[in-house]
Amino acid sequence: MALFVYVGAELIVGDTIIVYGISLGFTGEGIRSNKWKYFRYRFINTPKELYNLENDPLEIHNLALDSKYDMILNIFRKELDYKTQSGEASI
Repeated sequence: MALFVYVGAELIVGDTIIVYGISLGFTGEGIRSNKWKYFRYRFINTPKELYNLENDPLEIHNLALDSKYDMILNIFRKELDYKTQSGEASI
């Protein structure tokens, strides 16, 4: 199950959604498409999260822990890095 419990804001950018929020006192950010959701906490060392929303809409199985999904994980990580560093995703 995803640890993210509160969405502070969402910013729609093209066909992706950047999500910012607070969970357990930590901030996080994520990006999603119609099929995939990638999420990471900021400033703490926790596992990243990747979910296939078509097969797992309740976000129970974190695919980021499976090396079979490394390519998809890296695509979303790079896209989120770009959008947050470029200011495209600032709220």
